[in-house]
Amino acid sequence: MGMPGSAMGGGMLQSGRMPTFADSGGFYWVYVYPRKEIVNMFFFNKDGRVIAIAHMGEKNTMQTRRGISLGMPVRTVYAQYGWPNSMAPQEQGILSMFYNEKYHAQFDILNNRVVGIAIVLNESMKIIRGAGGSGGAGTGRLAGGMPGAPGMSSMPGMPGGMMGGRTGGGGGGSAAAAAY
Repeated sequence: MGMPGSAMGGGMLQSGRMPTFADSGGFYWVYVYPRKEIVNMFFFNKDGRVIAIAHMGEKNTMQTRRGISLGMPVRTVYAQYGWPNSMAPQEQGILSMFYNEKYHAQFDILNNRVVGIAIVLNESMKIIRGAGGSGGAGTGRLAGGMPGAPGMSSMPGMPGGMMGGRTGGGGGGSAAAAAY
């Protein structure tokens, strides 16, 4: 199932580059809470429907239905969710644990603590932090067939990947994101 005009199977555009989130008609909203050192991102498809929500930082704020929140030790994730379907290293030492098949969830771990929680629409989606880019903004992507949103470099006090460089996030640089 694909969206018109998107590279759902990882195809390239005629220009030879991978499609961006904007090429697919998708968009995202970023809410930055500098005092709390929290970032919330909402990813939307071209029809305006939410396809993923990411909550990032190091302080306990919101929690999942099973009681996992930012800052908790990774052993708590294992106790509540079991072993993940898959794992992947991200930038700046972050390890993503994907629980997509059963829970449509992803937990990002840094120094054995939860620093990111994402809820995704379908089993094949993954939020990939900092997948390249140039200047002040790297690119993030949603893998598994859904085009991703541009990520941003790291906010002071935040684990790298999604926000920052400057408080308020982002900056110049590549906004191209790829789906694979």
